[in-house]
Amino acid sequence: MIAWFVPILWLLVVWIALWEQFTLSTALAGVLVAAGLLLVFRPGGGITRWSLRPFAALRFVGYFLVQFVEANLHVAAAVLQPSRIRGRQAIVEIPITVTNPALVAILASAVSLTPGTSVIEIDTEAPSLVLHVLEFHSRAATDRSVHELEWRIARAFGQHIEPTWRQTAEEQVS
Repeated sequence: MIAWFVPILWLLVVWIALWEQFTLSTALAGVLVAAGLLLVFRPGGGITRWSLRPFAALRFVGYFLVQFVEANLHVAAAVLQPSRIRGRQAIVEIPITVTNPALVAILASAVSLTPGTSVIEIDTEAPSLVLHVLEFHSRAATDRSVHELEWRIARAFGQHIEPTWRQTAEEQVS
């Protein structure tokens, strides 16, 4: 049962984010669409055994929501003052640690759902994401943001990776 619950829940979150509203009919339609997609397209190479860590998943969702709101405010400010981002866009390749196709898809979705960043390409041979960043500050800041999101997703789904975003922040201080 949990093998269906987690993907349906994630697809429901994406569905509601795309509709930008939460109503009973939107949620019901999202569950039906998610179940239909999973029946038709049985994903191969994904996580074969889901191990969702509820508290880590809640921390990921909370962190993501904070980042989502903050990014929306930055994009709104950029719309009101286009000169603020003029010449600050960048295309950056960020190496990633997770290699599981399902976790890479969740990471790419989370990055793309955050306004101001879009995943342009996913490289599976040398695991990395190529991103378009609307308001680029530094390579280190972009690395840190993506790696923290990656670490939180991995923890939520029971995967262990080193928190490289913490090392990056400490290296900057040194």
